[in-house]
Amino acid sequence: MNKIIAAAVALAFSTLTFAQAPKADSKAPAAAPAPAAAPAAPSSMAQLEGWLREVQATAATPATARRVLGDLQQLQGTLSGTALAESHYVQMLAYTKLEDEVGVCRAARQVRALHTERPRINLATRAIELFGCENP
Repeated sequence: MNKIIAAAVALAFSTLTFAQAPKADSKAPAAAPAPAAAPAAPSSMAQLEGWLREVQATAATPATARRVLGDLQQLQGTLSGTALAESHYVQMLAYTKLEDEVGVCRAARQVRALHTERPRINLATRAIELFGCENP
């Protein structure tokens, strides 16, 4: 159990370093305002970014992780490409918060198989090492 807790702490600390999304250039000229339209539903990437912030927050609890996992489950079947890879990354972090070794291992394998961002792949590899994931 101490190995799990130590691994979860190490993994959570690593995510703070690697999971920062690049910020938009604030010095860019402002575009002309678009005509008012009905508010659109948030994009899947925007939802994933929000869930990522939630599971990485210091105040995140197991209840937060379970809620995010439930929301992810509803969305994952509709995703592909980068969004699908990122959903597995968020899932991996949520399972880490729950100290669910099987879930972390399954999600980390998917991150390694699908993601194109090296920091995410490296973190998934580290999770596999820390949690002692066996081959499927």
